[in-house]
Amino acid sequence: MPGATDTMRGVLVVDDDHAVCRLFQLFLQRLDLAATVAHDRAAAERLLAARPWRLLITDLQLEGASEGLELAALAVSLSPRVPTILVSGYGGPDVADAASRCGADLYLPKPVSFADFSAAVRSLLPPV
Repeated sequence: MPGATDTMRGVLVVDDDHAVCRLFQLFLQRLDLAATVAHDRAAAERLLAARPWRLLITDLQLEGASEGLELAALAVSLSPRVPTILVSGYGGPDVADAASRCGADLYLPKPVSFADFSAAVRSLLPPV
Protein backbone atom coordinates (compact mmCIF):
# COMPACT_ATOMS: atom_id res chain seq x y z
CA MET A 1 0.00 0.00 0.00
CA PRO A 2 1.52 3.31 -1.02
CA GLY A 3 2.08 6.06 1.50
CA ALA A 4 0.34 9.42 1.31
CA THR A 5 3.12 11.00 -0.71
CA ASP A 6 3.16 8.10 -3.18
CA THR A 7 -0.61 8.20 -3.54
CA MET A 8 -0.67 11.91 -4.28
CA ARG A 9 1.78 11.16 -7.08
CA GLY A 10 -0.10 7.98 -7.95
CA VAL A 11 -2.51 6.88 -10.56
CA LEU A 12 -5.52 4.65 -10.02
CA VAL A 13 -5.92 2.12 -12.84
CA VAL A 14 -9.23 0.26 -13.07
CA ASP A 15 -9.74 -2.63 -15.46
CA ASP A 16 -11.10 -6.15 -15.00
CA ASP A 17 -8.48 -7.44 -17.45
CA HIS A 18 -5.37 -8.16 -15.38
CA ALA A 19 -3.09 -8.07 -18.45
CA VAL A 20 -4.28 -4.56 -19.34
CA CYS A 21 -3.67 -3.41 -15.77
CA ARG A 22 -0.15 -4.79 -15.87
CA LEU A 23 0.52 -3.11 -19.22
CA PHE A 24 -0.73 0.24 -17.92
CA GLN A 25 1.39 -0.20 -14.77
CA LEU A 26 4.45 -0.72 -16.96
CA PHE A 27 3.58 2.31 -19.09
CA LEU A 28 3.17 4.43 -15.94
CA GLN A 29 6.46 3.19 -14.49
CA ARG A 30 8.17 4.36 -17.68
CA LEU A 31 6.65 7.77 -16.96
CA ASP A 32 7.88 7.67 -13.33
CA LEU A 33 4.39 7.37 -11.90
CA ALA A 34 3.20 4.96 -9.24
CA ALA A 35 0.10 2.93 -10.06
CA THR A 36 -2.48 1.27 -7.86
CA VAL A 37 -4.79 -1.23 -9.53
CA ALA A 38 -8.42 -2.15 -8.95
CA HIS A 39 -10.08 -4.92 -10.93
CA ASP A 40 -13.72 -4.12 -10.17
CA ARG A 41 -16.00 -1.21 -9.44
CA ALA A 42 -16.36 -1.88 -5.71
CA ALA A 43 -12.60 -1.86 -5.12
CA ALA A 44 -12.22 1.26 -7.26
CA GLU A 45 -14.94 3.08 -5.35
CA ARG A 46 -13.25 2.28 -2.02
CA LEU A 47 -9.91 3.57 -3.31
CA LEU A 48 -11.45 6.72 -4.81
CA ALA A 49 -13.21 7.53 -1.55
CA ALA A 50 -10.16 6.82 0.61
CA ARG A 51 -7.72 9.40 -0.74
CA PRO A 52 -6.98 11.87 -3.52
CA TRP A 53 -5.38 10.67 -6.77
CA ARG A 54 -3.41 12.49 -9.43
CA LEU A 55 -5.13 10.58 -12.22
CA LEU A 56 -7.82 7.96 -12.80
CA ILE A 57 -7.55 5.60 -15.77
CA THR A 58 -10.61 3.36 -16.09
CA ASP A 59 -11.97 0.92 -18.59
CA LEU A 60 -15.48 1.55 -19.89
CA GLN A 61 -16.60 -2.08 -19.50
CA LEU A 62 -16.17 -3.54 -16.03
CA GLU A 63 -17.79 -6.89 -15.32
CA GLY A 64 -19.84 -6.61 -18.52
CA ALA A 65 -21.43 -3.23 -17.79
CA SER A 66 -20.52 0.36 -18.62
CA GLU A 67 -19.36 0.95 -15.06
CA GLY A 68 -16.36 3.02 -16.13
CA LEU A 69 -18.69 5.92 -16.90
CA GLU A 70 -20.09 5.78 -13.37
CA LEU A 71 -16.57 5.65 -11.91
CA ALA A 72 -15.60 8.74 -13.89
CA ALA A 73 -18.66 10.56 -12.55
CA LEU A 74 -17.91 9.40 -9.00
CA ALA A 75 -14.30 10.55 -9.25
CA VAL A 76 -15.44 14.01 -10.35
CA SER A 77 -17.98 14.21 -7.52
CA LEU A 78 -15.39 13.20 -4.90
CA SER A 79 -12.54 15.27 -6.28
CA PRO A 80 -13.46 17.61 -9.13
CA ARG A 81 -9.82 18.14 -10.02
CA VAL A 82 -8.88 14.50 -10.64
CA PRO A 83 -8.18 14.09 -14.34
CA THR A 84 -9.75 10.98 -15.83
CA ILE A 85 -8.92 8.88 -18.88
CA LEU A 86 -11.55 6.41 -20.07
CA VAL A 87 -10.28 3.51 -22.19
CA SER A 88 -12.30 0.97 -24.12
CA GLY A 89 -12.10 -1.65 -26.80
CA TYR A 90 -15.73 -0.84 -27.65
CA GLY A 91 -15.78 2.69 -28.80
CA GLY A 92 -16.29 5.44 -31.21
CA PRO A 93 -17.70 8.96 -31.16
CA ASP A 94 -20.65 7.93 -28.96
CA VAL A 95 -18.32 6.55 -26.26
CA ALA A 96 -16.10 9.63 -26.41
CA ASP A 97 -19.18 11.87 -26.01
CA ALA A 98 -20.51 9.78 -23.10
CA ALA A 99 -17.09 9.88 -21.44
CA SER A 100 -16.99 13.65 -21.72
CA ARG A 101 -20.52 14.01 -20.30
CA CYS A 102 -19.51 11.91 -17.27
CA GLY A 103 -16.52 14.09 -16.55
CA ALA A 104 -13.72 12.12 -18.21
CA ASP A 105 -11.07 14.37 -19.70
CA LEU A 106 -9.94 11.98 -22.42
CA TYR A 107 -11.05 8.82 -24.18
CA LEU A 108 -8.51 6.35 -25.55
CA PRO A 109 -9.55 3.38 -27.72
CA LYS A 110 -7.92 0.01 -27.02
CA PRO A 111 -5.45 -1.23 -27.93
CA VAL A 112 -3.47 1.75 -26.66
CA SER A 113 0.09 2.36 -27.81
CA PHE A 114 2.68 3.67 -25.36
CA ALA A 115 2.99 6.84 -27.47
CA ASP A 116 -0.75 7.59 -27.25
CA PHE A 117 -0.93 6.58 -23.59
CA SER A 118 2.04 8.71 -22.55
CA ALA A 119 0.81 11.71 -24.57
CA ALA A 120 -2.59 11.48 -22.85
CA VAL A 121 -1.09 11.17 -19.36
CA ARG A 122 1.39 14.00 -19.95
CA SER A 123 -1.36 16.26 -21.31
CA LEU A 124 -3.30 15.88 -18.06
CA LEU A 125 -0.51 15.88 -15.48
CA PRO A 126 2.02 18.60 -14.86
CA PRO A 127 5.59 17.33 -14.49
CA VAL A 128 6.54 16.19 -10.98
